[in-house]
Amino acid sequence: MATVSLPQPGKTAQARRPAYFQYEDSISQFLLCGILIVSTLITVWLSWRWQIVIDAPLMQYAAFLMDHGQVLYRDIIDMNGIGAPFSSRLELHLLGYSDLGWRIYDLLFIALGGIGIFFICRPFGRVAVIFSTCLFAMTHIQPGMREVGQRDFQMAALELLSAGFLLQGFRTRKPGWFVASGAAAMFGASIKPPGVLYVALLLVYTLAVVISGRNRKWTWPMSFVAGAAVPCVLAASYLIFNGAWHPFVEIYSKFLPLYSQLGRKSLAELLSILKDYIQPLLLLISASGLLLTQKRENWLNQESGLVLWGSLCGLGCFFAQAKGWTYQLDPLVVFASVWCGIAIATLMRDRRAMIRLALSLGLVLWVVVWIPTFIRHTSIGQTSLGTFDPRYVHFLESEISKLRAEGRNNGIQVMDTCQGAVLALYDLKLVQSTGFLYDFYFYQFPDQPYIRQLRLRFLKEMDAARPDLLIISSQSWPDSKLGYKRLDQWPDFRNSLDANYKLEEELPGYRIYVHR
Repeated sequence: MATVSLPQPGKTAQARRPAYFQYEDSISQFLLCGILIVSTLITVWLSWRWQIVIDAPLMQYAAFLMDHGQVLYRDIIDMNGIGAPFSSRLELHLLGYSDLGWRIYDLLFIALGGIGIFFICRPFGRVAVIFSTCLFAMTHIQPGMREVGQRDFQMAALELLSAGFLLQGFRTRKPGWFVASGAAAMFGASIKPPGVLYVALLLVYTLAVVISGRNRKWTWPMSFVAGAAVPCVLAASYLIFNGAWHPFVEIYSKFLPLYSQLGRKSLAELLSILKDYIQPLLLLISASGLLLTQKRENWLNQESGLVLWGSLCGLGCFFAQAKGWTYQLDPLVVFASVWCGIAIATLMRDRRAMIRLALSLGLVLWVVVWIPTFIRHTSIGQTSLGTFDPRYVHFLESEISKLRAEGRNNGIQVMDTCQGAVLALYDLKLVQSTGFLYDFYFYQFPDQPYIRQLRLRFLKEMDAARPDLLIISSQSWPDSKLGYKRLDQWPDFRNSLDANYKLEEELPGYRIYVHR
């Protein structure tokens, strides 16, 4: 596949202005780009004060525990990629702990993705770059605050950056770009393991370009592999130096396969979620793709080809995880946004001014309809937060502070998944008594040896620490109907709870127990 040629310096103005940039100064393109930029700024402004919710506090708290001497996987039981808490740790040290700091950090990942988009789309002109970047930002922000700082989005932004570096390497023929591409791809995979699919895709794509080209530069895939090895070496060094290598292997070989079996959706449910989530993009993707293939015979090139494969890879990540959580579609939406930008920019180069103007007005109308929808979502205050309610977390924090002031300050432990009890600990800067951040796996697979091992370890750590306060949330997963009844699925803990603790307070979503 032949890549789109860049303008060559040193030639006449006519020669420096190839067909891709022929109508870049038209009124229709200025209108479209202006509306897109203003709309994106509005969405950012409306989301500026969003709170940290759902999954993000778990990674923040893991980073907080690591800052207090605990080691991931050895002292903190977590099934996420090693890069996720380190990413949160970076945010804590750069921007400090606050909702605004986390919001800014999320926007920095949008900026990283924007850099990748620039490198991917620059041969297609400014419309492709601006349209793709604005669509990328708005599709991330529009679903609501649950999407902010999600691991899938961080992974997707880094994979987009990696794809941009890779294409820039093809153009400049410099190995350094391939090293950067491999490193960015593997850093993304360290945050969310499905990113390994992108590492494989980009490496295979590089090999395909090398094999199909006249000058076979085998240093390109070798440089990519060298770059990808850097995050692996850093992660292995951390684990080995801190005695966490064997716990890491145990979690990924024993825990992760069990976790992957929980909460899986059927194919019909996944397809329904896919259709509903990308509905704002569906018409645009279909129409632009259809028109693009009719418009140009050579529409498939290195750039658009890699973006299409990236979209399919994102779809594969969603179906591979099969949990049906909307943020797991982020990799697909990210690359689909770039595809739309490339398609629209190609169509906007039509020689007929009226066609360009009509297309611009149609896209502007689509964006103008999008913004009121977003405003309606933000006026509700919470979108897709499920049972999580930030107000309940504040009630819990107040009650914990009161009990600690009364002398109940000898340790604390929460049993929760992501309803917000961990966020309360993080807000109060309390180190819990055990290294268990979640509790869902305690009630699943009771006959599985590794789960029995985790149960025994938790009870031993609780018996050794004897924390004054024990917080249990009403949230149960994957069966949300169980609530507190899930405790009955673990008789040893139920008996220990009855013998050593008494119910002190019941709040919306939480029960607070105190040691007898």
